Amino acid sequence: MLNDKADKQALDLLSQVLETERKIVDSLEQKVKEIKLKFETLELSTEVQKVQVDDFELEERLVKLISQGHNSPTELIRMLGISADKHYQIINRLITERRIKKIRKGRKVYYILTEE
Repeated sequence: MLNDKADKQALDLLSQVLETERKIVDSLEQKVKEIKLKFETLELSTEVQKVQVDDFELEERLVKLISQGHNSPTELIRMLGISADKHYQIINRLITERRIKKIRKGRKVYYILTEE
């Protein structure tokens, strides 16, 4: 009789522990879903912001960075967070407009502002 009572209490306690663990797991799964949703929303808004930056603004940022002494293509691409193709489109437009000059030193390329 004592063993039956002790066994029943042990089973009840084990059942309570399992139920508590299930609630904790459910809660954690829900929080993970919320975090994933927030991350995807943030990622999407960042993509939308990137699309909204027009070429004129990128040109001005590029000119400002060059005027501050950041003059290598790799450095400019990294600082602006744009693709190499977009970078070269803007650079070529600025060279055509004679706002900047391209200088070669051996295999390296640098950009400088033209005197106005």
